[in-house]
Amino acid sequence: MALTSPAFPSLGALPARFTCDGLDISPPLGIDGTPLGTSELALVLHDVDANGFLHWVVFAIPPDVVLIREDELPPNALQATTGFGPARYGGPCPPRGRTHHYVFELYAERTRLSLEPGGQGPVAVQAIEAGASAKAVLIGTYRRAGS
Repeated sequence: MALTSPAFPSLGALPARFTCDGLDISPPLGIDGTPLGTSELALVLHDVDANGFLHWVVFAIPPDVVLIREDELPPNALQATTGFGPARYGGPCPPRGRTHHYVFELYAERTRLSLEPGGQGPVAVQAIEAGASAKAVLIGTYRRAGS
């Protein structure tokens, strides 16, 4: 399974429009090679340079989805809360002058997750990781101007 983005290369810089310095919208993501028998996909975005701060938790993504469009959720997909509070995408926003690494993790789930929309992000991530049969990772970086 692979996770890519037409907006930035793996280990490359996220464009500002996907961050707190821009429109704060989710980037487009491409999905390839979802394993047969996958019940649903889930996506987690966290900042590894900020103790795993959660920026986005999405689950109930249909297994036939191959593209998550910019600033959109796939049909029937649900979200859990993030470190910012609401159940929505919260773009990268590191301290000024520091480069942070943002890890997008795509999980193939063997069975449907029993999660509530708007539920607690850390609880959702634990369930997502526990039920996964495969995982793909895409890492982007972001550095805010200033000191």
